[in-house]
Amino acid sequence: MNKQSKLVIVIIVALILIVGAIFFIIQINKPKAEVPQIITQIQTANENIVNLVKENETLLAAIQEHYQKNQIREALDTAVTLKDSIQKLTDISLQLTEQLKEAVVVLPDMSANVRSVVEQAIQYEIAAMNHLITYSAYKEILTQQIGIQYEAMIEGRSLEQLPDINNIIKQMQDLLTLIQGNIQSARDLFQTI
Repeated sequence: MNKQSKLVIVIIVALILIVGAIFFIIQINKPKAEVPQIITQIQTANENIVNLVKENETLLAAIQEHYQKNQIREALDTAVTLKDSIQKLTDISLQLTEQLKEAVVVLPDMSANVRSVVEQAIQYEIAAMNHLITYSAYKEILTQQIGIQYEAMIEGRSLEQLPDINNIIKQMQDLLTLIQGNIQSARDLFQTI
């Protein structure tokens, strides 16, 4: 082999390595999901959240009805069921948070119009998640307060001060309304893409 053919082989090998390295870097920096797929995942999570919010509204109404009829045991049982539903809501919101992070990563790859819509929708999603955090905090309070009253009822003692279950439920319902409103606003924006 002469010097010229060795040089050609070295150049070809170097080019193959450079192209391979470039391809590898592009694959590593590529987002996990394409923009439409991320938006579809976010919309699916939003749909699940809306369904669970409706379930929570129904459970809160049932708790309130039982409580007003002095059916404390039934109210407590329903409050425990509500805690499970709130946990599902929290789990889905964590998935949604991850999907929103992915959407933020690919924002620069979107056209200016789509990016603007997605950014605005993400703001609504974040507001909904903030309300959800506050809402989740109430699950323990509600169950504890009904539990205290149920325990006193079983033991045949009266409480010095009855818990304000109706006010707790009202605050929870208000938060659900805010969550639902923000999620719906985000859904409406995503549908324009």
